[in-house]
Amino acid sequence: MAGQISLSNIISKRIMDQEWRDMTEEEQKFYLEKIKTFLLSTCRSENSKTAQAINQMSIYNLPPNAGILGRLVIEDSKEHGAYYIAGQDYPSELNFIKSYIRQYC
Repeated sequence: MAGQISLSNIISKRIMDQEWRDMTEEEQKFYLEKIKTFLLSTCRSENSKTAQAINQMSIYNLPPNAGILGRLVIEDSKEHGAYYIAGQDYPSELNFIKSYIRQYC
């Protein structure tokens, strides 16, 4: 299993195990649910447009890949949840990711 799995990996359907391989649909669904759970925990209201867009996101309805989505990760253990690796401004970057998802999902 890979050390970290990012939203970019889920979108591209590729993961580095011991070598690059395709993700199965089950893996994509499993990891996407962890990402969605994390993102929903950062929403102020479960009825907001952002929360609705996150809830609508599925492996068949993913936003286009963008570099910043590689910072939204899940650790190698399936027990760990998702988290965001901050750059310069954690709140602004997380808000950008949520608005990006809202725009495309």
